[in-house]
Amino acid sequence: MEVKKNETAETPEDCGCGVTRRQVMVGAAVGSAALAASGLVTGKPAMAGDRMDGYPRKLIGKVSALQTDQPVVFTYPQDSPSIFRSALIKLGVPAKDGVGPEGDIVAYNGRCPHQGGELVPEDDTLRYDAASKTLGPCPWHLSTFDATNEGILTSAHSTQNLPQVSLEVEGDNIYAVGVKGLIYGMPDNLMKVS
Repeated sequence: MEVKKNETAETPEDCGCGVTRRQVMVGAAVGSAALAASGLVTGKPAMAGDRMDGYPRKLIGKVSALQTDQPVVFTYPQDSPSIFRSALIKLGVPAKDGVGPEGDIVAYNGRCPHQGGELVPEDDTLRYDAASKTLGPCPWHLSTFDATNEGILTSAHSTQNLPQVSLEVEGDNIYAVGVKGLIYGMPDNLMKVS
């Protein structure tokens, strides 16, 4: 079929632009498969051995020192400023990506990904609810995050999970080895801030 100027295509396959709908769909499928194979779509972090690329391995606690539902504050991946304040929590129930003998030890960055409200403020008045195993509510817009399920939003405005600190256990030692998700206010979690 020949499409003349100022006429619309009569068949759904020909838009008059030289590319068929089938070609667009095949291209989209190939591109999606390539992204999934690279790990970008799955949200899995780039790994170097057991650690995430470029992140320091930092001792942040001891399994034997943790008490259920008593968060411990630490900073990671840098020691300051306060945007790197995080909470290490023994939940008492298994958690996705939890470590330790019961798989119930997790850690999260303390800045709400919505607009940076402090869930782990400098006065150590942690915003953690033991009954629901949630971090929050954020003091600004009341977002809460499920500590048992990768920091997924349970209520309010955030559109992203709370950044989860990747952990490793070696004997009794707990190490931070990376961060899944972007810390609020950072274009790159490893960018040096003073």
